[in-house]
Amino acid sequence: PNIQPLFTSIKDNTRINIKLMDSKYETGLNAIGPHITDEEFNKFKTRLFNIYADDIFVLSGSVQNEIEDRMIDIVKQLSNDGVRIVLDTEPKLVDSLLACKPFMVKLNDTYLDYKKKDIKDIANDMLNSGVKYVLYSAVNKPSYLFTKDCSLMCNNLKDGLVNTTGSADSMVAGFIYGVIRGANPEESFKYANAASLATSMSNDLGSKEKIEKLFNTIEVNSL
Repeated sequence: PNIQPLFTSIKDNTRINIKLMDSKYETGLNAIGPHITDEEFNKFKTRLFNIYADDIFVLSGSVQNEIEDRMIDIVKQLSNDGVRIVLDTEPKLVDSLLACKPFMVKLNDTYLDYKKKDIKDIANDMLNSGVKYVLYSAVNKPSYLFTKDCSLMCNNLKDGLVNTTGSADSMVAGFIYGVIRGANPEESFKYANAASLATSMSNDLGSKEKIEKLFNTIEVNSL
């Protein structure tokens, strides 16, 4: 069955983001997020605490300044309750939550620029701090997966890019899909790249059929 969304409605308008793309480069113009009232946030918070131990919670995208501290407290509480935390968010938030020993951290060039360090050094620091998986991707660059036991690289073919919006989210979803199915890190990494590539080659999210087809073409190498 399809996953049914359960949104928390707010009174303010959602933001509008603009993407400018050509065959090689992409520029994003992102508006600030909407105002969230205390009542709206508390409703959202109540839903979050229906998550059980061993479930996976993904903190993705940016968090408005007005709720940042409360969001950090919630993620810490979920972690204490045994929920597996995945971080795909802004650098300061990632650093604030590393003490929770996230299940996975998804990085991009924004984090590398923020830390002014190489991806391998960053991944090594995170793994030593208790992170289980460190995943990295950026447009038109190889992707990487680091664990305590392996370091993997995937240099995907980028011909046929249509729209990279959602491709990083698809990568996270593809990896989690592999983990939930019991796949090993290499197979989960292949699912991550197949899902990301399928979305970037589509006008919308990549279809399951396209992901499965691309999965068989993905090559993963050890570093």
